[in-house]
Amino acid sequence: MGRFNAIFIPGLLNDERLWYKQVQNLSDILISHVADITSQDNISDLADSVLQKAPEQFILIGLSMGGYVALEIMRKAPQRVIGLALFDTNARADTPEGSSNRRVAIEQSKTDFASVVDDFIPKILYPQHLDNIEIVNLIHEMADEVGKDKFYNQQTAIINRIDSRPFLKNIECQTLIACGADDKLTPVDMHEEMHQLIPHSTLKTIENCGHLSALEKPFEVSDLIRDFVNSLTSPKNVNTVDKLQDTQGTKLNTSNSNDASNPNNGINLQQEDFSNSNNSNNHNENYVSNQNTPNPASISNHKNNYNMQTNEYGNSRNSDINKQFVDKANVEAEEKS
Repeated sequence: MGRFNAIFIPGLLNDERLWYKQVQNLSDILISHVADITSQDNISDLADSVLQKAPEQFILIGLSMGGYVALEIMRKAPQRVIGLALFDTNARADTPEGSSNRRVAIEQSKTDFASVVDDFIPKILYPQHLDNIEIVNLIHEMADEVGKDKFYNQQTAIINRIDSRPFLKNIECQTLIACGADDKLTPVDMHEEMHQLIPHSTLKTIENCGHLSALEKPFEVSDLIRDFVNSLTSPKNVNTVDKLQDTQGTKLNTSNSNDASNPNNGINLQQEDFSNSNNSNNHNENYVSNQNTPNPASISNHKNNYNMQTNEYGNSRNSDINKQFVDKANVEAEEKS
């Protein structure tokens, strides 16, 4: 079977490790690339940097700040996006209060960056996940990797982002909108707003989850993306609203509706074609076998060779800043095919 190119865009103070489990679990259907959105201080330039190195067509997946960049990409190059997935984000401009809080955090970061991250964590995690030391440590490690200078870039870009709501009606591709049911930063009502404005959209909520759904509920998020990718070749999941219970990746309460007018129904998705791909069952077995509790600390231990596991766009942390690294999971999936 073929695989789709997919670009994953992380959020504020996150790096490629945010999407590690999704890249790993979806390697049988996606050739995954993780974007770097730390090098510019405005959303437009960040979108340009992603597009410059992106494949001709791709599925676009963004969380939080990554969603802001994804929406800018939809304005700049909608014809290149096969499908759009927005997690824990919103389409509004920053509020005066939000901008003021960001400027305070920028100043605080100059002298005590760690305390900025400490203050941030209770706002982004579901309360019960605050005791998950592995997740908390990984958030700190990602933030340390981004650093205070790039934190300034990111916060400045977020402060100056535009209101994307007037443009949402122009999004023609199928769109998945999903969030943690207990997301405090971008609550469910903000996602409902986007769902109402984007014509061919599906809204999902993930129970017992905060703002960092990709880390907090990695298998539920992987399942949502998998179902979404499958939906791109058939008319389903158009303008529906579902809830996912806390069931370790089991998908519940799925309601689908067909929409013959959906522009993606029957579209040529230009999948990568692998000639000897008779082992899709092996991919599925590998996927199911990974349905255990994630280990962010273990993920962090592999940080030094992570660039061998994802194609990272933007400024690489290697000496060759323009080098793209092949995703180990992508390579393994191609070898098996």
